[in-house]
Amino acid sequence: MMEHFLAAPEVLDLFATHYQTQAPLPKGLLEAHQASRSTFQAVDLHSRLTLSMLDQLYHSGIVGDSGFSSTKSLNDLESAIGIVPPVPGTAWQTGFGHLNSYGAGYYSYVFGRCVTEQIWDKVFKSAPTSREAGERWREHVLKWGGSRDPWKCLGGLLEDERLMKGDEEAMKIVGDWVTSTSRA
Repeated sequence: MMEHFLAAPEVLDLFATHYQTQAPLPKGLLEAHQASRSTFQAVDLHSRLTLSMLDQLYHSGIVGDSGFSSTKSLNDLESAIGIVPPVPGTAWQTGFGHLNSYGAGYYSYVFGRCVTEQIWDKVFKSAPTSREAGERWREHVLKWGGSRDPWKCLGGLLEDERLMKGDEEAMKIVGDWVTSTSRA
């Protein structure tokens, strides 16, 4: 969520100043940053989805096969769906810590970004410094401190009871968000 606030002009106008001179952030600098972020959004999403698939593959039963090769699996995946072909003789996946630290859950990063994008668009985007939006965030998410089902928090915050069950329908709704926005 915080990256949305950190890129919002309304928030930056309040807090972004040069550390020595206290001069405000030049308007053109933020616009240039936002333009650069949007240029490769589709490539970024494709890369994250590919890594999610690779993570699921690496945590599946095929790793027990005697001929399993993590590099061959990566190369096969990149050859099948990649934008850039695999580079022969490399094994970059061995240094990508998310493939073991997330433990078959790297897709949750894509999922989380998609959810926060919806929260931003529906709750904060029109007025990021709005007290009403902040109170809504506090009421439905923060005050629970992890003691409430996150689906109930999300459904309440976004005013969508279908999400509150956290079932297959809720997952489909979130999945549809990924395909309906290029910023997921």
